[in-house]
Formats: sequence, C-alpha cells, structure tokens
Amino acid sequence: MGNPHHPRAHVAKAARPRIPFKHLDPGVDIRDQGFYQGFPCHLGHTIRHEDDHWCYECVRRIQSNVVGLDVNFINEFYRDDVLTALNHVSIKDPSECWINEGADRYYFPNWSRTVKNRRVKVNMTKIMYRIFWGDIGRMSCTRHVSVCGNPKCVNPLHLVSSWNTRLPPHTLHYMDLKVVPEKIAVMALREHNKMSIDDILTRLYKPTIIHPKERIENP
Repeated sequence: MGNPHHPRAHVAKAARPRIPFKHLDPGVDIRDQGFYQGFPCHLGHTIRHEDDHWCYECVRRIQSNVVGLDVNFINEFYRDDVLTALNHVSIKDPSECWINEGADRYYFPNWSRTVKNRRVKVNMTKIMYRIFWGDIGRMSCTRHVSVCGNPKCVNPLHLVSSWNTRLPPHTLHYMDLKVVPEKIAVMALREHNKMSIDDILTRLYKPTIIHPKERIENP
C-alpha cells in the first residue's frame, strides 16, 4: 500500500483502495455490506471491514481530511500505549518533521481476535497515523514523498494512506497531548450522558475542525 498522491501516476494508481469507500445503507445488515462489529478503535468506533479490518467511521473521518489528537478523549484501553509512543517523539511545529527518537515498533492495541491481550508490536509510523488520522486495520501508510523524505519523521501531516483522497491539511485541526483530569472526568461520564467520543470532540473542537487555521492548541 503506497501513496495515492505519488507524482508517478502508476504508483498513485496502485495505492488506491481495492474497493472504493461507500457509505453504509442503514436499511441493510452491516454483515451483508462486508462489515462486522469488532474491537473498538481509539475513538470508540466498532464497525470494521471484514477483510482489511479498517474502521468505517475512521475512514469517513480520513476522507473528510480531519486530523488531530486529544489524548484525553480516546478509548481508555489505548491511553497508556498512546502516551508511551508519544514520549518518544520530538513534536514540533506542524510544518516541521517530528522525529521518532525511540524504537521502530511498540506494543499497541490490535483488532485481531486471536492476539493475546489484543496488543501487538506496531510500526511507529502507523501508530502515529492511527492516533491522529484513524484506524486503517491491516492497511498501511507511508510518508508523502513530495512533502517529506526523512525516514524517521512521524509527523501525521507528512503521512498518507490509500484513504487520503485529498492532500493533507497544512495544520492539525486540534491537539492536546497532556492528560487533563477535568477532561478525563468528562470521558468517564460519557455513557451516562449518552455521548460518544465523536460527540465530545465535535462540541469541543467544532470551530477548528471547520476552520483549521483557527486551531488553538491547549497549553
């Protein structure tokens, strides 16, 4: 799986998904449309593709060109592993390279039903793509060759997968990489308040998701 925006046409064509993304028909069982209810992604979505196991809602998000991460508003099963991975990244301005200063692979939650404790070693590039863009299952991601040539760079704005049908934006829509107790409390009450993680993110970051130039990074 390569870069759908590669300057060489044959490379870009080969990187496109085998099956174009289609919105689910609410009147038809998801199993009859090639999906199943599976292990939640970091944003709590559970509908996955039956062959490549990518998250349906995450791919919708990727195709909307939304990219960002708030470590407080992710599924609790993922938080420690996300924070461990981020501790090894030199995070700078969104326009610069973010260098992975640690190992190439870390243990991270996985969709597979057969993996013990649901955690396997995952390439750092894919971890960063998953947590900022979305869960693409067994599909891969790569660096955007016309943007970045640094093999240690894991800046999510420099990464693409087959689902990035548009060029990545110039800045992140939102980012908060510090654990904030007040936000964690909101997460703990989300089921009581009948809110999904997407609902919380939309309420909190709607202005910057719609107008990314107005993004304000939490201190």
